[in-house]
Amino acid sequence: MKENGSLELVSSRNTARSFLGFNPISNRIISLRLHGHPFNISIIQVYAPTSTAPDEAMENFYGQFLDVLGKIPSKDMLIILGDWKTKVGKTDIKSRAVGKFGLGERNNRGNSLEEFCQANDLIVGNTFQQHPRRLWTWRSPGGNVRNQIDYVLVKRRWRSSLFSVRTRPGAN
Repeated sequence: MKENGSLELVSSRNTARSFLGFNPISNRIISLRLHGHPFNISIIQVYAPTSTAPDEAMENFYGQFLDVLGKIPSKDMLIILGDWKTKVGKTDIKSRAVGKFGLGERNNRGNSLEEFCQANDLIVGNTFQQHPRRLWTWRSPGGNVRNQIDYVLVKRRWRSSLFSVRTRPGAN
């Protein structure tokens, strides 16, 4: 980052012209806004507290995240990427926010993420049909346990813009 707060990640003039803003909210949330046609694109990257963190830490995280969401122009295409440290799991329950092809068993924070998505008209893009090896995003040190804890969220209106949201095996 330069001294004036601008980001040195633009490598071409076209990329530099599309860059509209960058906002590091905290060590857990950052947002980026790009010029797009016909709509601008807002990207939010999140890194949620661990599942062992107190509920208060999660409430503070979601509060900050809601503040950021409230500042995103409603016409922007919104993409939210991140490590949510939660499992929404595989389910047969029909949900407006989560597909039935998640990986593993849902935990309490998975319920919270689904409720948050429903309340904010978001969908979890990587819980729709994929081969299981394209779903896991975390592997235990011994490699015996694999979980899906990273998710791509988009506004429901952009659901048809998602072609395939999947992980690449071996990617760090």
